[in-house]
Amino acid sequence: MQADASETTRRERSETVGANVDYAPSAETIERIEHLRGNGLPIVSAYLPVQPGPEGSKMLRSGADSLLHQIRPLANDRDTDHATRLSLREDIARIAGLVESGSFKAGTLAIFSCSGAGVFEVVGLPRAVRERIMVDEIAATRALLAVLDEYHRCCAVVVDREAAHTWELYLGEVLDTGELTGARRGVGPAANERRDDHKPEELERRHFREVAAALEDLFRKHAFEVLVAGGHEDELPRFLQALSRSLRDRVAGTFAVDDHGIRSGAGRERAQAILDRYELDRHRRAVAEVLETAAAGGTAAVGLEPCLWAASVRAVEALYTQEGASSPGVVCDESRWFGLTGDTCPVCGGKTRLVPDVIEELVEAVIDDGGSIHHVPADTGLGERLVAASLRFQLPPAPEAFSRGDASGLA
Repeated sequence: MQADASETTRRERSETVGANVDYAPSAETIERIEHLRGNGLPIVSAYLPVQPGPEGSKMLRSGADSLLHQIRPLANDRDTDHATRLSLREDIARIAGLVESGSFKAGTLAIFSCSGAGVFEVVGLPRAVRERIMVDEIAATRALLAVLDEYHRCCAVVVDREAAHTWELYLGEVLDTGELTGARRGVGPAANERRDDHKPEELERRHFREVAAALEDLFRKHAFEVLVAGGHEDELPRFLQALSRSLRDRVAGTFAVDDHGIRSGAGRERAQAILDRYELDRHRRAVAEVLETAAAGGTAAVGLEPCLWAASVRAVEALYTQEGASSPGVVCDESRWFGLTGDTCPVCGGKTRLVPDVIEELVEAVIDDGGSIHHVPADTGLGERLVAASLRFQLPPAPEAFSRGDASGLA
């Protein structure tokens, strides 16, 4: 019922900012990457941070060369079978060629390559992820999924009594998903020949039901999570009534547009603003719930030191960190203990390593442990506490050298 232009739009957008990069991967693309297999050949997974500004490209090329240097010995190892060596050599060449191909948006390039199996997937993530490269039988998708899980895939629809048009809002991109062409039997000029047989109200109801059915199909196909609806102010309530209960429950907000807005798609910016408010409200509720849980002595930690200890014992289920927050600290590479100060690890007695931003270390540790990450705006309630976490279990007592107060972080 609907002309799907989303894949073409994705390709066109990718070509303008960087060859073969998908900056708004479809649900099908993500699932395909999750299930990549090399059929006996290794898959190279690389995460390359892209810095903004004119120096970004130079830093990207330097970082890529450094990472690829780590796996070049594998491609030349005579003890490795010939097909594997050839595949790895082509992977290295393709990744090097990609970073030389042009400019890219700031964030991270997540690259998955197995040339011998015809695999080369590149996703542009909107956030920086620590650079890394892995060679394994399966794709290393944990960091990819941790970033993508922070964002909701939203369908925006603008509808009137004659037509409906949809867009996908995801990862800051607005992709045209086309007109719902099966829903063009409204009460305007297209229905003139049937005015004698049907009342305009019945034609409108039929049209809205068809739009609702087409949206159901679209949600299933694209794995949308949120719906934003726009249209004439007097028609929107009737359209919402035509939606199934499951779709009504996913409505993040509505907005009114005039005839020109429906035809031109001018409501896309308003849909994005509604999605932004929806995300902010969700963050505020989630942070409030963690704070309440911690205050009640439940499985939550609030504040940097308690959250660092929680990550040290792999207890973090979901981490909430304030946008732009950073703090120097220390890490023990032996025990994987994280702290703010100290030359000696209180867990194993080993020497700690100074790091410029221990919050970045905390985020990466939570990703590695399979926890979820949520970067939240400054006005979501964290304040000077900077970080909070919901936990898998109650924290054990912190090491003496670390413990200076209430383990909940509220002292």
